[in-house]
Amino acid sequence: MRKTIFTLIKRLSTVLIPSAVGLEGWALYAMLTGHALPGFLIPVLWFGGFALSVHLVEGVIAAAYATTKLEDPVRWGSYTFLVGTVGLLELFEVGQSEAEREPLETP
Repeated sequence: MRKTIFTLIKRLSTVLIPSAVGLEGWALYAMLTGHALPGFLIPVLWFGGFALSVHLVEGVIAAAYATTKLEDPVRWGSYTFLVGTVGLLELFEVGQSEAEREPLETP
C-alpha cells in the first residue's frame, strides 16, 4: 500500500512542480510586460509558490544529507525537489540493512 501511494505521489509531483515553475514564470513575464493575470490564478500562484518553497528546502536538505551517505548530492537534491518528501524518505533508507528498513506493505 505504501509503495503504491509513494508511486502516485511521485507521478503527480513530477507533473505539478514543473507546472508550478512554468506558472510562476508566466506570472513574472506578465508582471514585467504589464499584463494582468486572470483573478482565479492568484490562489493557484500562492499555493504553487508555497509548494515550490517547501520542495526547494527539501531538495537542499537532501543534497546536504546525500553527501553523508556518499551519494551524488545534485542527483538527490534535484530528485527530491521534484518528488518532495518521498525523495527524502528514500534517501534516508539508502544504506540501511534489510532488517532496519520499514516494510513497504503492512499486513
